Amino acid sequence: VEGKAEGIFYIEIKDGQLHVEPYDYHDRNARLIINGTNLMKLVNGKLDPVLAFTTGKLKVDGDTNAAMELIRFLK
Repeated sequence: VEGKAEGIFYIEIKDGQLHVEPYDYHDRNARLIINGTNLMKLVNGKLDPVLAFTTGKLKVDGDTNAAMELIRFLK
């Protein structure tokens, strides 16, 4: 997360539950970069994930399918 709420978080979906840890994990499937405002819009359904990705508000490094799985889980 970039901006005022800047930080690095490890997020995993396991057994249908979301787990969030406040550290970087180097053996990850994907890395998502987004600012705090847009993250809240995404989670609250006020920002379409595809639009966020295509306009550069959400950047994905790695497995795009894994990133989209996380985004679908958050909706």
